[in-house]
Amino acid sequence: MKKFLLSLCVLAVASVCVFMTSCKDSDEFNTHINNNVKSQIAAVQDPGYTYTYVLNGQTYNSLDALNKAIDELPAGSEGNTIYVVATPTDGGPAKTGKTSTFATPKPGEKPVVVSVEVPGDTNKTTEVTLTTTVESQHSGGAIK
Repeated sequence: MKKFLLSLCVLAVASVCVFMTSCKDSDEFNTHINNNVKSQIAAVQDPGYTYTYVLNGQTYNSLDALNKAIDELPAGSEGNTIYVVATPTDGGPAKTGKTSTFATPKPGEKPVVVSVEVPGDTNKTTEVTLTTTVESQHSGGAIK
């Protein structure tokens, strides 16, 4: 009888192991658009202006917020637009840079370079480079 119960326990444990192995999560991937927008645009901004940034119709008041918004764009998305608005701190009329249209690269594609016009005392153009990275979100079968 002991051998029978032992055999039954071994079969139960083996069955549970097979079940747990076959039920693991599938890999999930997140893509991120990496960019140098913060350093490139900040380098050509003129003092005496307050800057806002418009990405796909949404206005951002800081380069950090713009950077985060670009990071969250879907890889391979097309028809994205960006432009910069400079408002003089002395209350003069705002100046708007030209709108640039771009597509984000898909994973494994070459970086995309976007020319962004930054208005101010004179209009300056800078180049922002976009690359895509992929992160695995595999949890190893753990409950999320």
